[in-house]
Amino acid sequence: MELKSKQVSHFLKSLSNDFSLKLITVTDPARIVSLISFNQFLKNSSLEIKRIAVVSGSMTEPELLFCPANAQVNLLSFEDDPVLFDLNKDWSQSAWKQHHQVYDLVLCEQVLEHLLDPARAFHNLAALVKPGGVVHVSVPAINNTHGEPYYFYAGFPCATLETFAVNAGLDLLECDSWRSDKASRMYATCDWAPIATSGPLRFFLWGLWLCRRDVRSGFGLLRGRVRNFITFPFQGLFTPSKNNNAVVTWLFATNAR
Repeated sequence: MELKSKQVSHFLKSLSNDFSLKLITVTDPARIVSLISFNQFLKNSSLEIKRIAVVSGSMTEPELLFCPANAQVNLLSFEDDPVLFDLNKDWSQSAWKQHHQVYDLVLCEQVLEHLLDPARAFHNLAALVKPGGVVHVSVPAINNTHGEPYYFYAGFPCATLETFAVNAGLDLLECDSWRSDKASRMYATCDWAPIATSGPLRFFLWGLWLCRRDVRSGFGLLRGRVRNFITFPFQGLFTPSKNNNAVVTWLFATNAR
């Protein structure tokens, strides 16, 4: 997937100022691209979402803002219960029975690289989703060491996620990656500079405007902008990738049983 900056700008303008401020000045660009694909999928889907499972994430996952406000959200967090919600275990057993096939949407965002057995994790995610429900997974396609001691993989291409999903009994709906030569260089060194400091000039100016009452944040954006330009001079974040370098990969799959 290759995006133009105008597409990203249009998406951000459709959001509230507070949410836009966070995405532009704090959130890393790959997560924004993943959110764009998530939003587009929901708009084109007839999926009725009543119950959502957020697996090893948090209740502040930005994807939730695009879901129905009245949906029931359950957090199955390793941090809250590392014994029960360890995705490396087999969740088909009786201890997880209350969660079997009860969720319309299962979200697992930026987690698989921190698991020793991501293939097992897909089986566990498949066990949670209702027939006709959807599993959404996003992962780095490239990244450096982070989140130690639970860090095992530098990233996953589409072929890997597709194989995991099919082997777990899920049917593929969509699998794609965002390709950016500049971002792939950034993420290879764990440089997650937000779009205001790493993207086109319009996002820097937009970020300054949104935080105009916070002088410290404005100077922080300026420093970050200069630092990013020195490190990656004259490289466009949304320039079409010449080398097919992927940065983030996402997958939508359904339980068709």
